Amino acid sequence: MNQTIMSKIHNIHTLDNELQHLKKKARELETKLDHNTNDLRHNFGEMAWNSLLGSMREQNIVAGVADRLFHSSKLQVSVFGFVEKLTERISGFFNKAKEKVS
Repeated sequence: MNQTIMSKIHNIHTLDNELQHLKKKARELETKLDHNTNDLRHNFGEMAWNSLLGSMREQNIVAGVADRLFHSSKLQVSVFGFVEKLTERISGFFNKAKEKVS
């Protein structure tokens, strides 16, 4: 166990206080993770597209065609479906980890 935490714990009362503090911190991190997951879910396609093509999008004919394909609603549905499944699995993993900690 972390030496800093061990130095804080002297009796049952301080142990309970530290447990409450760690549970609060876990809830805060879970909320932050949910927020970041939602941001990823909403912005993944555009971020990935910008990473792949960047400034070439305006200069290259192939990139222009690919840009039109990317903005296809069918492709967006597929990409967002993938991201949705990915984030559900990640959330499930963290929920299982949270249950083990609790």
